[in-house]
This record gives sequence, C-alpha cells and structure tokens, in this order.
Amino acid sequence: MNRMGMKMVFVVVFAMAAWGAESATITVAKDGTGNVASVQHALLLAQNGDEIVIADNAVYEEDITAGAVANLVASFTLRAAAGQHPTIRAVNQSSRLAVLGIPGVD
Repeated sequence: MNRMGMKMVFVVVFAMAAWGAESATITVAKDGTGNVASVQHALLLAQNGDEIVIADNAVYEEDITAGAVANLVASFTLRAAAGQHPTIRAVNQSSRLAVLGIPGVD
C-alpha cells in the first residue's frame, strides 16, 4: 500500500473511533435512584465528554481525591440538576495538599 493509501486508512479508522465515542450522562442520587449514589463513584465511571449530574439537594460527605480521578485522561462536566443545590463536604480533615505547598485543610 502506498503512503496516500495508508493515510486514508488512518483517517477513516480515526474518524470511526471518534464517531463511536459518545458522551454519557451519569446521574448521582444519594437515595439510590440515580446511576450511582456517590460523586466519587461517578468520577470513577466518567469518560471523555461525560456529564455528571447530581439529581438531589443531598449533602454528600465524601472525599473527592486525586486518586478518584487518576484514571481520567479527559474532561467531564459536574453539575447539579435544575433546581437542585447539593453540597459536597470533605470528611477527611487531613492536609493532603500540604505536600504540594498548598497551605490549609482541603
């Protein structure tokens, strides 16, 4: 196969891969009525272009750590559903960011 033919095959394969990758909406609801019941679990499932929607006014007492999003290689959206005002409150009061030179408790 000549160089032009190889380039065309690459473009077609790349376009097919990009076309097949669709974004998803992951719904978080503390009462279990969503796809998942915690924000951290939603972060673990998120892929490029996904939207994480918190569907209730609950207080999510959980740590959202760098480890929870370490597998993410792309961007996502995290938002509350229309009319909802959830709270994410850290439960670990350690100063994990101090090693990075960022003072205070995260």
